Amino acid sequence: EFCAGGSLFDVLYNSSVKLEDRQAVKILSDVAAGMNFLHSQRPIILHRDLKSSNILLMKPVRCGTQVPVAKVADFGLARLCGESDDASMTIGVGTWRWMAPEVFQGSDSHTYDKQADVYSYGMTMYELGALKVPFADKYPEDLNDP
Repeated sequence: EFCAGGSLFDVLYNSSVKLEDRQAVKILSDVAAGMNFLHSQRPIILHRDLKSSNILLMKPVRCGTQVPVAKVADFGLARLCGESDDASMTIGVGTWRWMAPEVFQGSDSHTYDKQADVYSYGMTMYELGALKVPFADKYPEDLNDP
């Protein structure tokens, strides 16, 4: 499906239009609905790289009154995870600034599940509210320090 509005990342950082709060809430609602759909499938579909550049808008946002429609995109790292599947962590899968700590650190005691996608959704919420990339002033090695 062609999404003429480009990515949420581009709208946030390369657009002259500032999203209104109600537009941001609508985008987040669309993304939550999409992720809920993925996580309610059997087997579960884990996205594993949710971030603003993987959220596409159906039409360009040109004004504050326009109601955006957002779609979750880029399933290149997605994985099916059934009840009996071994969903052990793959260290570093995803984009580290939006990545759950247990994925980033590659903990052997964790399995990759939908909570890691939920964390990435939370980082996207942060980005949309703060208008800055999560941990933009950090490097990966800084995040391992206590």
